Amino acid sequence: MARMTSYLFMLVTCCLAPMSQVIWAQDSGHGALEVWDKEAMENVPVIIKAWLATMGVSFLLSAIFIKHHTTARLALAGFLFGLALTKFILPYFDIVVFSGLVATIHLLAWTPAYVLLWKDGPIMAFHSWYQRWRLWILAVIKISFIFDIRDAFIFLIS
Repeated sequence: MARMTSYLFMLVTCCLAPMSQVIWAQDSGHGALEVWDKEAMENVPVIIKAWLATMGVSFLLSAIFIKHHTTARLALAGFLFGLALTKFILPYFDIVVFSGLVATIHLLAWTPAYVLLWKDGPIMAFHSWYQRWRLWILAVIKISFIFDIRDAFIFLIS
């Protein structure tokens, strides 16, 4: 049963991927090779601002579970590392932060947490708040990766 629900989860997120591409295909005026700074964040469509807020809150909710779950600690650490790198460390060294660079950092910082969260038991287990958060953050990371993979690829080959 657990294997079937895992496959169901993968199927649903794969089906949502093209739909999310249509939703995000709005002319945001922001591509992988454009600077991602305060001005850029202010000028993206409301739906993207809502998504960014959802991602931030979702990762910060992992703080509730860090005492008992290594995977929650890893998710929070990956999020904070990426945030610190793009908001403070790279700008301190006058490195221009492009959207594709942010996507690459997401892939590098969040993949370890994603893999361990995926392996941390049945996907569709709802017997605890941790399991509910785990399913949610897996979906959030997967949807983010749909866009990050494309932007990271464009950034890295340019």
